[in-house]
Amino acid sequence: MRRTDTTQGASVVSSQLMASATIFFTICLFVKAQGMISRDSFPPGFVFGTASSAYQ
Repeated sequence: MRRTDTTQGASVVSSQLMASATIFFTICLFVKAQGMISRDSFPPGFVFGTASSAYQ
């Protein structure tokens, strides 16, 4: 096994770890920015569950 193969493997793992961390923190920021959803977030008369069943 050559030394460059080991270095390249570590680089791939490092890149995957960095990509995973970036995605994780982006999702965390997005969720924080969304805030809490409550029944007041929807218009009067909105029936929960009908939109998701219509989509399916």
